[in-house]
Amino acid sequence: MRSRNVFFALVLLVAPTAFAQSGPVHFSFDSAVYSKYVWRGLVADDGPVWQSSVTASVMGLSLNYWGNFELDNSNNYGLPFGSGSGKFTEFDTTLTYEASVLGWDWSVGGIEYDYPNTGQGKTVELFGTLTHQSEWSPTIEIYTDIDAANGTYANFNVSRTLVSTPVGSLDFKSGVGWADGNHNAFYFGANKSAFVDFGANLTYTLSLLGAGSVYAYGGYTSLLDNSLAAGSVRRSNVVIGAGFSLGF
Repeated sequence: MRSRNVFFALVLLVAPTAFAQSGPVHFSFDSAVYSKYVWRGLVADDGPVWQSSVTASVMGLSLNYWGNFELDNSNNYGLPFGSGSGKFTEFDTTLTYEASVLGWDWSVGGIEYDYPNTGQGKTVELFGTLTHQSEWSPTIEIYTDIDAANGTYANFNVSRTLVSTPVGSLDFKSGVGWADGNHNAFYFGANKSAFVDFGANLTYTLSLLGAGSVYAYGGYTSLLDNSLAAGSVRRSNVVIGAGFSLGF
């Protein structure tokens, strides 16, 4: 509880101050439907989901609110919650500050995870990322849970635009994740530090003449350690999706 209070105190103190500074506040909205929801190799929902978010940003600071809405009854959360079908089962609130220096992009921030209609409690992570401004944009991301899970997850990934035209682009991203025993015990039931997951995806984005963009997504993800497999529906998954983004 104290960790969540600290997180939201930072949001309430820092965000209004930054948004009040000189310079326009930018807003963006994203909405997409995916064939399933896989997070860090863990199958959170084995059926279709609708995921949407809204972001406000100014002078390197952004505040994002994201939701996951289940579209079928793949998940049953037991009494008194029942099926997740037709319900929001996750809301994430993320505060991020990002900047660039000497050829590197970096960011720091915090995320509160909330799981309504599931019976699962909230938790909070702090994170930092570092990306080199080069052709493959090598990136290291570190997330440390300071609440329920009390563990650390790290991901190393690369990304690159494979095709770019005036109306659209094809982007590739691939990465591998590692986590300590606390993280894996909380999410997979295996108290063991291990490489957790591998993922690769392609996203084709089509611009809509300044009014936003639409995109199609295809990805593959797999758990890397056998001891974690018992905590997920299946070890390897293919995810497809489509959505749109607007900015103003």
